[in-house]
Amino acid sequence: MTAEYKNWQEEFVDINFTDQRLKSRFFKIIDAFAASPGKSTWAATGSRSSAKAAYRFFSNSEISKDELLDSISRATIEKIKCADAEWILAVQDTTAVGFGDRKAIQGMGYYCSTEQRGMLVHSCIAVTDQGIPLGIIYQETNTREKPKDDSQTKEQKRSRPIEEKENFRWLDSMRETLLRMPADIPILTVCDREGDFYEFFSEAADLKANFLIRIVQNRMVDDGKKIFHELRSSPVAGSMVVRMSRNPREHIPSRNIKM
Repeated sequence: MTAEYKNWQEEFVDINFTDQRLKSRFFKIIDAFAASPGKSTWAATGSRSSAKAAYRFFSNSEISKDELLDSISRATIEKIKCADAEWILAVQDTTAVGFGDRKAIQGMGYYCSTEQRGMLVHSCIAVTDQGIPLGIIYQETNTREKPKDDSQTKEQKRSRPIEEKENFRWLDSMRETLLRMPADIPILTVCDREGDFYEFFSEAADLKANFLIRIVQNRMVDDGKKIFHELRSSPVAGSMVVRMSRNPREHIPSRNIKM
């Protein structure tokens, strides 16, 4: 894969480095990773000296991850202001990043698997209503100090405050999005089925936020009926054809799906 986008300075226009050499190294690292996103740091940077320089950059105490993310978020907001769109979609999703059994990585805990080391990266990106991606609005990472505990009952899990649950990241990202976005720009928060929980709906109502969630719970609606029944009995609002790739593991060929 070869990166075509090179205007990283526009994405980090207001980032301030104490040393201009850090700024130069930063953009070299971005170019390397953009050109080879699937490779390790050693392979992507192209040489032993460049890889060591990248690791020195990562470990530099004067480099703040939050500052870098805030800078690119502000650049995204500026692009949103200039976008020719009636709505901006704030699309959330979580990516699980695995590091196998590398126990020596400082601060690295567990993620999806009970034995594998890794972290969860939750991102919210801005997309126009025409499907044009504009950039990151907000992003957070977390890792479990201990392997996932499956011994708790459903009642015990439900009794925990939402702030202590991992799905709080969906709610938190919505808050951060609304805090960062100009008030005069219509925002639609889009979440996968993990965002289908009561506290999210309650918070969205309090914030008067628009949202679209892929439902998983068959919830009650205003007329006392279940939402699945209401959807099935409602007229079709629209349709589109999506090309699905083949699934060799399940022996399913590529095909067109009407949604």
